[in-house]
Amino acid sequence: MGRSRKSLWGQLHPGFESLPLRHLLVNSVSSRGMVSLAPASPPEAEKSLWGQLHPGFESLPLRHLMQNQSFQPARCFVREEIMPPAGKETIHILLILDCREDCCLMEGMLQDSAGIHFEIETVHSLTEGTARLAEKAFHVVILDLGLPESSGIESLKKILGHTLEVPIVVLTGHDDDELGVAAIKEGAQDYLSKAQLDRNTLLRSIRYSIERHRLLAELHRQSLEDYLTGLNNRRGFFLLAQQHAKLAKRMKRALLIMIADLDGMKKINDTFGHEAGDRALVEIATVLKNTFRDADITARIGGDEFAVCIIDDDTSTADVVIARLNDNIRSANTRAKLPYRLSLSVGVARFGPDAETTFDEMLAQADALMYEEKRSKRHA
Repeated sequence: MGRSRKSLWGQLHPGFESLPLRHLLVNSVSSRGMVSLAPASPPEAEKSLWGQLHPGFESLPLRHLMQNQSFQPARCFVREEIMPPAGKETIHILLILDCREDCCLMEGMLQDSAGIHFEIETVHSLTEGTARLAEKAFHVVILDLGLPESSGIESLKKILGHTLEVPIVVLTGHDDDELGVAAIKEGAQDYLSKAQLDRNTLLRSIRYSIERHRLLAELHRQSLEDYLTGLNNRRGFFLLAQQHAKLAKRMKRALLIMIADLDGMKKINDTFGHEAGDRALVEIATVLKNTFRDADITARIGGDEFAVCIIDDDTSTADVVIARLNDNIRSANTRAKLPYRLSLSVGVARFGPDAETTFDEMLAQADALMYEEKRSKRHA
């Protein structure tokens, strides 16, 4: 076995790599759920692997290795369904490991600790792992970068291609720090070397990775959000709307780009003060939230300028959108009882799925239509 493919047991116990896992067990189970790891007073060479490594502790509870009082080598570990004790935090973990000895040792390390209950699910291939991530929510994924079907950074990329919502801790081979650092640069939250793994290191890494991922997600959200209105900011709009445009093209649907400008913003600020101007912007943001679907991309992209990106369907054609927007503005003026009236100049441009138009050109067309309406209002 190559050095990087040693099992976790082999790396933690050099010199005993070749002993099979069955040496851990004999067919003797006590009435108290204890597994005898060696017969009474055995010769040293006849002692179990555990007994040789831990003299004086030849008898150890291994209920987690048993199913129906007999060892099942194909599964290695059957986790009992235990309700978390009251008041304990539950952490759902997905282990993606192909070596069954490693699975046993990892799951043994992840016993409940003070204040934490671990719910562990183990799969032995990347395909199984991505399938479970699509079906269930986990707090953290522990990924072996030495899987047979996909190894190294490619394994991590495939997992990240299926989800960006779950922090990933990767396991590397013996002294493979270079691969671990590369994994962090690619998007993993932490890496652990199998040769240096112990319970405290594993628990610290899990808690650290979950919290770091949460903080990074919050920072990312804040970087895309307008502080005043809660809508996307300009950066967030360009990032998300361009992805929306690609999705519309794949779905063979038309795309609507709406640019809207708050009328009379300077007059509101000069007459009633900047707090009143901020209130007007917040009211318009509320109108937009009430007008458009959660799937639509709404944003404040400038001082008094807003933008919306919509995938066209029977309920969101340009005429329908503008009519619904105007109705909601009238309702806002009635409800808010402001000393000024809210009004928007709006431009909506529609682009078919086969349009050879860049995203910047789409925005420019919608912007031109908005200014055309604003000029017509001034002349009127």
